[in-house]
Amino acid sequence: MTEKSYPLSWNIDAGDLRHFLRDNNGEKLLAHLDKVQPTCILIMDGLGLARQIKDKFPKMVVIHRDFSGHQGAEWNNRTPEEFVEKWKREGHHDIVRYLTNEPQINPNNILEYAFHEAKIMELARAAGFTVVALNTGIGRYEKLSVQNGDFDALLIAAMAGYHYLGCHEYYTVSLPASLMHTDYLLQANQLQPEKWRTEPIHAGYYDYWYLFRHIWFVKRLFDLGYSEAAIQNKFILTEFGYDDISNEDNKNIIATLKQKFGIELYNNDMKGVSTYRKLHDAYFPDMIFHERIVKEFEWWIDIKPNWILGACIFAFNADWDIPAGHDYSSNAMRDILPMLEDSAENYRQGTPPPLPDPTPIPIFEMKRAHIHSTWAGGSNIRAGFTTQSKVIGKLSDISQTGSASLNSVENDGFQWHKVIMGDVVGYIAKTEHIVIAYIDDTPAPDDSLKISREFAEAQAQYHALQSELWLKLATGNNDE
Repeated sequence: MTEKSYPLSWNIDAGDLRHFLRDNNGEKLLAHLDKVQPTCILIMDGLGLARQIKDKFPKMVVIHRDFSGHQGAEWNNRTPEEFVEKWKREGHHDIVRYLTNEPQINPNNILEYAFHEAKIMELARAAGFTVVALNTGIGRYEKLSVQNGDFDALLIAAMAGYHYLGCHEYYTVSLPASLMHTDYLLQANQLQPEKWRTEPIHAGYYDYWYLFRHIWFVKRLFDLGYSEAAIQNKFILTEFGYDDISNEDNKNIIATLKQKFGIELYNNDMKGVSTYRKLHDAYFPDMIFHERIVKEFEWWIDIKPNWILGACIFAFNADWDIPAGHDYSSNAMRDILPMLEDSAENYRQGTPPPLPDPTPIPIFEMKRAHIHSTWAGGSNIRAGFTTQSKVIGKLSDISQTGSASLNSVENDGFQWHKVIMGDVVGYIAKTEHIVIAYIDDTPAPDDSLKISREFAEAQAQYHALQSELWLKLATGNNDE
């Protein structure tokens, strides 16, 4: 769509909408899309509806997914040729096709998966189709696997074939809380709008585990030599919203939430708008439920990086009028939809969302330092700059070399410095017991700079050759 197209839309199961679509021919959905003007939308099992949307909004990226009984293993049950031949029979080359949903991958089959998807993309491009690949479930891929190049064949094929890269990203209770330590879920005051991060996301030092986890793929593309301009609008969050983030780090916290708020059913009551009403009043007593939901969506739009084209909110079987009881399919939709339409209009007009003045999370300037504590029992390194955050390490009375921030932030009556001590990244409260001796690193001599430049050039040539090799392997052009 255009630059001012709204980067939020829906992931819809057209099969569950069939009675609704039969009654009004999709006019209500089309009217909603006309007001929102989203960048993209995903339709499952409804190629006719996808065609109808694409005809009315030719610049919108319309994605169609076929439901499969081989959930997560479609790639292992159909050849690349079978995927593309089916699309050829269907036609509709201007509708983006969706590859395996939340692929079931492990260290033993991940390379096979990556080359399988790369081959599909090669054949799709030759046949005139565009696909969205990956569509990874949250927590289904690891940073080290991405860094080691396990997905390189897939990533390079996507870049060569003008395809999209899809990811699924969710968080629990409050979207902005995804960028905080999970302990904050137990502190309602930490989740209020004035605490929400405001600076845009970039692929710098930070690693994200919930929303923006896909940055690991972004960093890998940079390692392979692609520029930020080359990957602009390359990623689509093909599922997005609230869910029951059930990783190990969250299990005890979720258990506490369930006990505190009387939530009996884990999966049913920890996902979607209708069930989040049970948590809303406890966390946000001064905010109206559907207004808070839309404000959080607007928060995401405000900080999203430019390599994300858009996100498809997981509405699945939203009937738009008829309550279905889970996800976004509830009476709350009647309030959320018009607010989202107003939000999209404000976005196009350049009107900022009516959020309170936020307190941004500080950016710490780091410097190498010798650090130790004179306190007999050692001093705590915490996961966040608050005395309520989890202790993740200790400073002893033996001086250690690490990194400490030159600047600090005030909270809970202390000045907090960020520290990096080996694998531990956290915060220390600067008391009289904390000794930080910054190391005066002198600039390297000219010969070292020359060597560094030569190394960088050699490294760049290596990455170029590596990318060329991966592309040959991905396309089967490995005769040399």
